[in-house]
Amino acid sequence: MKRDVFSRSIARLTVALLAASPCAAQEPPQGVSRDNLRAGDEYRGVELDAPASGAIKHGLPVSIRVYEDNVIRPVDRDLLGFNHNWFWSWVFVEKGSTRPHPGLIEAAEGLPMPLNRMAGTGSQYMQWKLAVGPLDQRTPQRTRAHKSDPEKVVNAGPLEWVKTVRAIDPDAEFVWVLNMNKDRPEDHADLVEMFTGDGTTNPNGGKNWAQFRIDQGVERPVSVKIWELGNELDWGKERKHFHPVEKYIAACKEAIAAVRSVDPNARFAAHAATAPWGKQARQSGDWPNWHRAVLEELGDDIDYLAFHPYYHGLSTAAIGQYTQTLVDDIRSITGSDRIKLFHSEHGRWPPRPKDGTPWSKNHFMTHSLEGCLATGEFLNVSLSDPNVGAMTYHVFNGGPWKVVQRSNGEYSTTGIADLFKVFNQGLGDEIVDVRLRGEGVDLASKELTFTATASRDADGLKLILVNRSTKSARPTRFVFDRPYRLVKRIHMTGPHKDAVNSRTRREITVEETEIESDRAFTTLTVPAMSIVVLHLEPTARGQ
Repeated sequence: MKRDVFSRSIARLTVALLAASPCAAQEPPQGVSRDNLRAGDEYRGVELDAPASGAIKHGLPVSIRVYEDNVIRPVDRDLLGFNHNWFWSWVFVEKGSTRPHPGLIEAAEGLPMPLNRMAGTGSQYMQWKLAVGPLDQRTPQRTRAHKSDPEKVVNAGPLEWVKTVRAIDPDAEFVWVLNMNKDRPEDHADLVEMFTGDGTTNPNGGKNWAQFRIDQGVERPVSVKIWELGNELDWGKERKHFHPVEKYIAACKEAIAAVRSVDPNARFAAHAATAPWGKQARQSGDWPNWHRAVLEELGDDIDYLAFHPYYHGLSTAAIGQYTQTLVDDIRSITGSDRIKLFHSEHGRWPPRPKDGTPWSKNHFMTHSLEGCLATGEFLNVSLSDPNVGAMTYHVFNGGPWKVVQRSNGEYSTTGIADLFKVFNQGLGDEIVDVRLRGEGVDLASKELTFTATASRDADGLKLILVNRSTKSARPTRFVFDRPYRLVKRIHMTGPHKDAVNSRTRREITVEETEIESDRAFTTLTVPAMSIVVLHLEPTARGQ
C-alpha cells in the first residue's frame, strides 16, 4: 500500500492552525504595495516564524524504521532540477560572443542537471525572438522591469542556454516559462516549433524555426517537459495586466491553444498565488481563490500547479500549511491527484537584518552550510511526497542563491552544487516508507531539525540523513525488514554554519568512505550540521 507520508504528517495540523498566521504581521515598508512588489520583496513586512536552530540537548537519540517493501513513489530526479535567470544569462557565454563559456562548463563538471527552468521575473520581459541568430542582428532589450537596467543585447539566448546546459549534462530536460507579458500566441507556437521540430515540416508556415535551430548548432530537438504559463503574474508590475484571475486564465487559454497547435501532447503548469504568507493575503484569506479559479477553468489542460516556497524564511512546517491547501484543492476540485505541485522556485530565504544593515550582507546564507542544510531538509521532505512532481532550485546562475559564481573572471561552485551531487548519489530507484522517532523529527513542527529519505534499487538501500542541528550529534538506531551491511558513507559538512565555498575558500567538504564489513548495520551517530548518505547492501542473517 502506498503511503502519502508528507500529507499524512501535515494533515495532523488542526484547522485552527491552518487558519492562523504562521508569523506575526508587521506593516509593509512605506511605498511597498501588492502592485509594486519586486523580486526579493516576498517577505517584506513579515516577521518570520523561523525554524529551530537545533540548539537542543546533546546526544538525543533518533530511531529510524525503514519499510523497504512499502514503496511511496518512483525516484523522480526532476525534483533535483535548477532554475536559471535571464538577469545573469551572460555567465553562460564568453564575453562578446555566443560561445558557451568553458570556465562554467569546467566548474560545473559532473553536476547532474536533470531539469532546467528558464526563468523567473525576467521571463516576462525577455523576448526570445530578439535573442536568437547572429549576435550583430539581435535587438537590444531589457530583461527586467528595473528602470536602472539599460537595454542590451542578450548574448545568451534560448539556444545558447540549451547548448551550455547540455555541455554539462547531455541528458538535460527543460522547462520554458512562456512570456505572457510581451510575446504573442503566435510567438509561443514558433518557439515550440523551434525547440521541438525536426526541420522536415513547418507547421506554422513562414519561417522554418526548427531548421533555424539546427542551423544555429542545436541539431537535437530540445526536450521541454513543462511549458509554464507565466511567472508570478498576480503581483508586481504585471498584476495590472493579469488581475483579477480571470484575465490570467484567458491568457493561459490562448497560450495553451497556441502551444498545442504544434505539440498536442504539451504539458503545462499554471501558477498559484505568489508569496501567500504576505500580510495582505493572510489577513484577507483570499490567496487560495487564485488557484481555485485556475483549477476550475484549466484543470483539464494543466498538469502542474507552480508554487514558489522560500524556506528558513518560514519553517518547513509553515510552508507545508500552504502546500497542503494546494493538494487538498486539487483533489476536491478536479476529483483526482493527477495535477502535481511544481516548486519552480525554491531556496533558503536569507533574513533581512533588523538593524538597517543591507540585506545583501546576509545573501551568503543562501549557499552557506546553513543554507545547504535548509535546502537538504526541504529536498528530503519533498522527495517522499507523491504530490510533488517537479522542483527547480532558485537559482543556478545568479545571486544570492547561486550554484555557480564568477569572481575575477573565474568560475567556481558553491556548496549547493555539492549538495545536489550528494543527493543524486543518495537515491536509488524507488522511495520507500521511512518513519522517525525522537525530538526534532516531526514534519509538522517548526522544531524540525532531523529528516531522512530512504530508497531502494537492485543493490540494496540508500538513505539520506540531514541533521540541521547546530550543536547536537544524533545517535541513530536503524531497523530494517532484513539485515544490511554498510558499504559506503558520504559525509557533507563544514566547520561552522556560516561556512561557504568560493573561488578561494572551500570550507564545505564532502568525504566519501568505502566500508568493508559484513556486520549487520544498526547504529550510527549523525554529526551536527551534516548531510550523510548511506549505501547499504543485504547481508546474510546471523553475521
